[in-house]
Amino acid sequence: MNEIEERKNFDELLGKALRPVYEPSDELNKKILSGQKNSEGRSYKEGLRKWYILPKAAVIAVAIFCVGSAGVYAAVKALKKPVVTDHAISVGNEDYIQDDAISNTEEPVTTNIISSEVGTDENSWISKTVSEVNGYTTIQYIFDSYSAAEAESELGMNFTKEYALDSDGASYSFTEGPDGYSSKNLSASFVYNSGYFTVLQDKTLSNIAEDAAYSIKLENTSNERTYEAASGTEFYLVDEIISEEDHEKTTTYVMLSTDSTNGYISFTQLSEEEIHEVLDTINID
Repeated sequence: MNEIEERKNFDELLGKALRPVYEPSDELNKKILSGQKNSEGRSYKEGLRKWYILPKAAVIAVAIFCVGSAGVYAAVKALKKPVVTDHAISVGNEDYIQDDAISNTEEPVTTNIISSEVGTDENSWISKTVSEVNGYTTIQYIFDSYSAAEAESELGMNFTKEYALDSDGASYSFTEGPDGYSSKNLSASFVYNSGYFTVLQDKTLSNIAEDAAYSIKLENTSNERTYEAASGTEFYLVDEIISEEDHEKTTTYVMLSTDSTNGYISFTQLSEEEIHEVLDTINID
């Protein structure tokens, strides 16, 4: 499968992003629903994470393939302190955070590419794809600059320093479902020194429980710590360690959640000092 086909598959998966539930049935309350995607590309493999909504009595799981997007909040906008369990980082109502349920989730994904087109000189984006995933429709735009994606989505990290995007570009998506649910999402992956970091920010626009909990599913969690950035924002860092052939790979995650948006940033092959350098340059309005 080539890179373009991989991108299309990602477009389809992203349509499941942050799916909500109204008055779940008894059967649904016993299930965890999730999406899956495998990819050969580096940024795809590193960015693929399950992002869960755990509203009311139901536990709903969805996959967000992260090409990137995250950040620091201004001093007046505090980050929510996450709850760290064996297989997840979560925020929200702790009554709905069930580590065993989060760590054991599978759901078949039915996807359909409705249309795709390449941008012209009149567009700020370079490609547009409309897809349907399990009944949820997503319009995704790819940009060759993060600032252009920020302007279109009205989301983003407002970096105080310019970083180089990887070859996948920046992604802005708008998702809506038949139940009135809608959300928008901005993600990107950036090359930094000898490693890279991916960032994601998502905003639910309608039809989500007020007491929902949000989780990022990880293989494992370790080395919890905090870092106070130059802005005065305190970040909570958590490591995930994966064994790969003859070495271990450590990825550091920081959940970024406020009253209006949710998201995270992950760092791979970057030192603690380099992670701090990036966190010092992020500012979410």
